[in-house]
Amino acid sequence: MEENLSMIMALLAAGRVVEASLLARELLSTDAGNAALLNVAAICAARLDQPDQAEHHWRQALILAPELADIHNNLGVLLDAQQRPVEAEPCFRAALRLRPDYPEAHLNLGNLLKGRKAFAAAEEAYRQALHLRPDLVEAHNNLGSLLHALGRLDEAEAVFQVALTLAPTSAEAHNNYGNLLDLTRRHDEAEAAFWQALRLQPEQVVGYLNLGNLFAKRQRHAEAITVFLEALHRRRQDADALFFLSISLLALGRYAEGWPLYESRFDIGKKDPVLLLPRLPFPRWQGENLSGKSLLVLHEQGYGDEIQFCRFMPILKELGVRSLTLVCKAPLKGLFAQGLGVDHLHAHDAIQIEDLPAHDAWTLLLSIPLHLRITLDNLPASLPYLHPLPERMALWAPRLPTTGLRVGLVWRGSSGHVNNAQRSLPGVAILAPLWTVTGVSFIGLQKAATEQAGDSPSPGQPLVDLGSEVVDFADTAAIIAQLDLVIGVDTAVVHLAGALGKPCWVLLPGIGVDWRWLQHRSDSPWYPGVMRLFRQEEREGWPAVIKRVGDALRAWVSEQGSTVRAARSHQVHA
Repeated sequence: MEENLSMIMALLAAGRVVEASLLARELLSTDAGNAALLNVAAICAARLDQPDQAEHHWRQALILAPELADIHNNLGVLLDAQQRPVEAEPCFRAALRLRPDYPEAHLNLGNLLKGRKAFAAAEEAYRQALHLRPDLVEAHNNLGSLLHALGRLDEAEAVFQVALTLAPTSAEAHNNYGNLLDLTRRHDEAEAAFWQALRLQPEQVVGYLNLGNLFAKRQRHAEAITVFLEALHRRRQDADALFFLSISLLALGRYAEGWPLYESRFDIGKKDPVLLLPRLPFPRWQGENLSGKSLLVLHEQGYGDEIQFCRFMPILKELGVRSLTLVCKAPLKGLFAQGLGVDHLHAHDAIQIEDLPAHDAWTLLLSIPLHLRITLDNLPASLPYLHPLPERMALWAPRLPTTGLRVGLVWRGSSGHVNNAQRSLPGVAILAPLWTVTGVSFIGLQKAATEQAGDSPSPGQPLVDLGSEVVDFADTAAIIAQLDLVIGVDTAVVHLAGALGKPCWVLLPGIGVDWRWLQHRSDSPWYPGVMRLFRQEEREGWPAVIKRVGDALRAWVSEQGSTVRAARSHQVHA
């Protein structure tokens, strides 16, 4: 029997799985009570993607030989792969009780714990595996990925370098190291790592996704599209590849191609879906005629998305929607209460979507451009489409400076944004070159401006902080409406300024520019005539961008200051 078992393992090692499986079945027909044979038969079944049969064999083997650590471990791997971690964990722990010096079981337990976000315990399991077997490349790889996720980048890099030394032909190690290089802005090295991973394993999908995302971050969207198509050639309908492809198409202004693929943002097959679809007892709108019907529109993603895309509400009414219901985030409800033409407005925090009355159809806010066939040629961009509340304007008017042109500033976005480290400024102090521009009064629009280091104005900074006192976006809109210009990074505030028709200058990062700002433009077709974009070059720091903004502000004050002051004087005396 030992000779036969060795033959089966040799066939498996040679990739001859079908032959190994046939031999195992033949042997089982005469010796069904052999636990070791059941173990290798289960391995064959697992390799042939027959999980039910593999599980059956392993459970039979455990009845016969509960003292065999390998069987506990192998069953645990199968259960974990089937998303059954609650059942898998006892298997790994049983294997380790029987054999504490079992490095693969420590590795597998670490993988399970990492998936359950028990990061400290996962790290301990990986380190124990490496203590027992320092050449276990998968443990180095997975420990490095864990440290990367925890932000311990120097430690992660050291671990990945060990993995690459041990296994220079490991595509996974090159991919992992490339991801770390990407995060630390060593983009040329990251690109080389991803290419090496693909040379080693040309059929892998993840390598194409990594490389394509790097190209997209660097505004090389045409190359990104080619790479994402390669991924789709290898795995048709891959949700991540479809989503990333849609972003690059949208960034190039190829909206007709991009909007349909952008629907993959909520595909449950995506590694990290942008959102999950609600379960409602009436159909999702697919673009059919809604004249005379009722439609429920649900918010999604960030405040800026809601502000940018709420422009479609009046258009839906013009197309004949009889009853239009919009659900928005609570801080936007006061702002959206007038001017959009919706019949019913609900704050998401105040209602359960499932409890709303039945409608003829429902849709997500950012799916509307798909169904309206929106392109750059028919983009609805009449400004303003949002309006301040008069009572809020009266509330804030006494707080505003009475001398100089009023310029609002916002320098930081939400910390939860995937690209916030790139799009946000390190603090208000970096805007110091603007303080030298005469004839300007600066107003801080930064929400909760004193909560993070670098946000509090220092002595000598001529900044009236109002943002930290606002309650909702209706307050912010009332302040912006009484300013002459808004300067800010890519946040909801600049979308609000654009929607109000207020001149706005946007500081865009050199890496990871959002698709909606398109490429190589200093204006935005979404906010024509009022938006000016200051783009950071990839290897350029923020100080160079701030200098350009300062020079532009000085020229703007000189050229248009008197006109703006005269207009404000006319408003005051009217």
